[in-house]
Amino acid sequence: MRRKLALIFTLIAWLIATGAQWDFLQAFTWTRMFEENVRVLPICAALARTFSPEGRCAICGVVTFAEQQKDNHTVPGAKMAAKVLLIFESVFVVIVEAPEFAPWLRCEFPFASAGRATPPLPRAIGSRL
Repeated sequence: MRRKLALIFTLIAWLIATGAQWDFLQAFTWTRMFEENVRVLPICAALARTFSPEGRCAICGVVTFAEQQKDNHTVPGAKMAAKVLLIFESVFVVIVEAPEFAPWLRCEFPFASAGRATPPLPRAIGSRL
């Protein structure tokens, strides 16, 4: 049940992020307007009036305004009119060498294993020592 609920919330978030709520609202409004128009007009005339600019209702105006705001680039996540170019400057590489008067920087360090015996090698299978 928890997984189904998470999937439902993810689907709702995706629909809202893509602006599908305005499409659903517009479809609902058109259905309601067609139902009201069919009561007083024939089907073809009711259909024509539903989609005509003269037959628009207040909700149609809200949906149009919201879609214009989405296209106006004032809403976060809306498409931008121009591309954003990211320019990275090159990093300067600085190499510092030891000065000639510092002999202690050029000395060799003794190996950590100096004075120790070599480790024993594993015996081969089947050989006797």
